[in-house]
Amino acid sequence: MHNKVKILLLPIAEELIQKYKGHIKTRETKNLFPNISNQKLNSYLKEIADLYGIKKNLTFHIARHKKNEKSYNI
Repeated sequence: MHNKVKILLLPIAEELIQKYKGHIKTRETKNLFPNISNQKLNSYLKEIADLYGIKKNLTFHIARHKKNEKSYNI
């Protein structure tokens, strides 16, 4: 049984959803956004680190744990 729920979205979220609505990977998988591999995500994180002068080797694994760590230190 599926219940329908209305969620208010920020305009930027709506723009991103519309941007990927017709993307070939979202049509094939029925996902809201195309999936990328951990390798590609880690590559993007490295680019971000380089842009902002972050010396630590960022990976998806580290980013996920650091986010959770910060959320508990409130």
